[in-house]
Amino acid sequence: ALRHLIDTMNMDQCLIFCRTNVDCDNLEKYMIEIGGGRGGFQGKRESGKENPYSCVVVAGFRRQQERRENLQYFKDGDVRFLICTDVAARGIDIKGLPFVINFTLPDKTENYIHRIGRVGRAGKMGLAISLVSQSEEKVWYHANCKNRGKGCTNTRLVSQKGCCIWYNEPSLFADVEKRVGHKIEREL
Repeated sequence: ALRHLIDTMNMDQCLIFCRTNVDCDNLEKYMIEIGGGRGGFQGKRESGKENPYSCVVVAGFRRQQERRENLQYFKDGDVRFLICTDVAARGIDIKGLPFVINFTLPDKTENYIHRIGRVGRAGKMGLAISLVSQSEEKVWYHANCKNRGKGCTNTRLVSQKGCCIWYNEPSLFADVEKRVGHKIEREL
């Protein structure tokens, strides 16, 4: 669905939000794979724009220096996609950002508002798109992990001393609609 969306909208710059560091890592691997599988963006020694799915990540598991550099690569237009957690939902300003995609919804409505607030700033038009599951899903939730999920394989529920929860995106999306005060256009 994400690839179809990117191709249909002919996106050349987009901020993609994921719920977890693991989601960011998995999406980065996927984007690299569909872009030709030659590895990730290698910094200023190349132009990432040759790859229609070029991307970098800004997430908590990444070193601070890497996060700063990746944000700058995206702002400079060296890569098309910035994949990030809510660490990037507040306080960053990317001039003229045309698209934001919520690859996974945040667990708090206010984080949704901050995420979509990255697009359409300073009188510019922008489009925020959310991919929403139609049913509950079992997802990672590493509150019980000593290393915040790195290398974790414990798929039991948190209530069973595991690292997963049931995540209800339809309910979360209904909360967003309630917060913004109207129904949001839905396309299946």
